[in-house]
Formats: sequence, structure tokens, C-alpha cells
Amino acid sequence: MAHIPKQHHYMKDGTPYTIETVTEKDGMNVIRYVKQTLLESTYLVTTAKEYRPTMKQQCNHINNIYANPNKLMICAKMGQTIIGTLDFHNGNKHKTKHTGSFGMSVAKRYQGQGIGKVLLKTLIDWASSHPLIEKVDLEVMRNNDQAISLYKKNDFITEGVRKHAIKVNNEYYDLLLMTKYVRS
Repeated sequence: MAHIPKQHHYMKDGTPYTIETVTEKDGMNVIRYVKQTLLESTYLVTTAKEYRPTMKQQCNHINNIYANPNKLMICAKMGQTIIGTLDFHNGNKHKTKHTGSFGMSVAKRYQGQGIGKVLLKTLIDWASSHPLIEKVDLEVMRNNDQAISLYKKNDFITEGVRKHAIKVNNEYYDLLLMTKYVRS
């Protein structure tokens, strides 16, 4: 995983926070954050019941990402409390290592404060300077207007649609496939 220097930022309301590389010492905080976010969000694919890593599994996951220079896992923190995360994984085959996808979330309480924008900009800056990465992909539920707006403002384009990719309580939702070319 790439290491980014710790960045200091302020939310729209003036509250300070940092953007940092996730390390093994963040393992328990990541677990707490993800569990809470899965309970709050209707837009994440994983359910809270499905997310049950042990501390050892979470730390192994973080260390595996950390050991790979083509992957990035960052978080937004207030003090030691994680309030947002973003992880990027590139293709693991020779022919697909130039592209990768990411997932991002911000705790419900802190949405609308510019944190997602900063996490996304950090990823784009990192990917743009990375010697291998040319294209950044994502999947987003078609009804997640706030996220789609953020991605479009950052020049992501829609490449396709996965119809009925998500099913919740017998209702189907489409996933938009969006991409940004960070280098041609």
C-alpha cells in the first residue's frame, strides 16, 4: 500500500480532522467504524450481519494492503476516531494492473462536511502520480445521488450499468459503473 503523508483538514463547520494511511494499529477502530457505517447506510453492499472479521483478520487484511505499493487504504480521523475510509485495489493480473477500483464511505453524522471530497481528491492525486495506475473505477447505487454528484464533479464518467445488481427486501437497484482516466 502506498503511504500518504498525514494531511490536516477542516470540515465545512470548522471541525479539524486528518487524512491518514490506515495501519495495523487502526485495526480495531476500522472494525468499529465499518460496523457502525453498515448499520447506518442503505448504499453499501455488505450488511452488518455479514461483516464479522476478527482483529487478527482485520490486521492481516490491512498488512496485506500495506505491503502492496499498488493499493491504498486511507481514513479520515477526528483524534483517533475514524469517520471515513477509502480503499483502492488495482488489478492483480499483468494485463489489468493499470486499473483499479475503490470503495469509500463517510460516517452518516459527518456526511455533507466535505470529507468524501477530500478522500476522493487524495486518491486521485495519488493515482495520478502512480507509475502504473491509469484508470480509477467504482460502482455506485444508481439512487445514491449525493455520491454520484461528487464523482461527476471530479470528472468520473458513467461507463455502464449493472441492472438489478442489488436486491433489498425484494426491491432491485442498479449499479452505475463509473470511471476516471488519471492518465491517457
